[in-house]
Amino acid sequence: MINNETKNKNKIIENDLEQGSEFEIPPGYIKVMSQQFAVDSLFKWHKKNKLIFPDFQRGPVWKKDKKESLIDSVLLKMPIPSLTFFELPNQNFEVIDGLQRLTTIFDFIEENPKNEIKYKNKKYKDLSDFEKDSIGDYSFHVSLFLFEKNEKELEIETTNKIKYDIFKRINKGSEILTNQEVRNAVYSSPNLKKIVNFTKTTPFYSLIINDSKFKYDAPENRKPQDEFLIRLLSYSDWYFNKEKYKFKNKKEDFLNFFMENVNKNIINIDLLLENATEILDKINTINKSSFYSLSRNKRYEEESNKIMETFSEALFIYFQTVKDNNFPTEIDIKNAKYKIFVEYQDDKNKFKEFFQSTTSIKSIKNRVEILNSFFSKK
Repeated sequence: MINNETKNKNKIIENDLEQGSEFEIPPGYIKVMSQQFAVDSLFKWHKKNKLIFPDFQRGPVWKKDKKESLIDSVLLKMPIPSLTFFELPNQNFEVIDGLQRLTTIFDFIEENPKNEIKYKNKKYKDLSDFEKDSIGDYSFHVSLFLFEKNEKELEIETTNKIKYDIFKRINKGSEILTNQEVRNAVYSSPNLKKIVNFTKTTPFYSLIINDSKFKYDAPENRKPQDEFLIRLLSYSDWYFNKEKYKFKNKKEDFLNFFMENVNKNIINIDLLLENATEILDKINTINKSSFYSLSRNKRYEEESNKIMETFSEALFIYFQTVKDNNFPTEIDIKNAKYKIFVEYQDDKNKFKEFFQSTTSIKSIKNRVEILNSFFSKK
């Protein structure tokens, strides 16, 4: 029988919260300038690919009426919230805040067929010269962040920590970005793109598709699938290659450290994703609900539609430990979840270690050992 205290504990299983991380920006590392830029100038930069939009845009994008309202405000010379850019060493600009405003204006001017925007039922080409000039002359206030020191002289890890902190600070006064949205912005790279694309492949997506927060077309989707995959890859790589890791107990720091080394090619992301495909295919074959938690409504005897991340990580690592000795085929993953849950429900320390202490070195090892003991029983 599952008691009420255990029911409350299970809420933590289904809501594995990430602890925050603070980084103190050293004095003299950055400066902030306030400037005015006309739409004409911004559009020219856009056409020359000088404006970099980090990979943290989230759904839902603005609806058509909101976009058209912005164009109306520009033509009326109404004040619009300022933009925030980060100047890069190559004199390009990373857009920290203002993606929707800029893309709306650019789509209107370019008459993007995928995002048709009109001003009083008129396309941009149908506007008068006066109206077109009014749009081009409209000036945005821009807060421009620059490194005081030559960015090339700074450690890459330091510059990314600074950028990460700025992204977080900028968004505290508005809709707060999730840690993964910020991470996608700061560590944007071809290697990150490989990770993001992998989340859409069958081996991975088929194991998480029933959890509503992971649905790509859901308005509330805030990149949880990206972070979950990075968790699987980073914790498993650490488990087998501890010597190359400066382990961070806070999840946010650890995942950032992982992405830092992926982008330096110290960690071979192609090899990790190839291995992940093999592991996830095997887990899919055994039980497509392997990553899900247990349902309170069904007395924890059936799986729910919520991902249990700590168990999933341990399972992913366990399958790698037995990979070279042929994958197990006759194991009951659902029964293992239930037995572990029942066995630990009255032991607060064991419960916390298995289900809550996500990035504790001891907990990660113990979770894998516990699964190994359950699956090894005849």
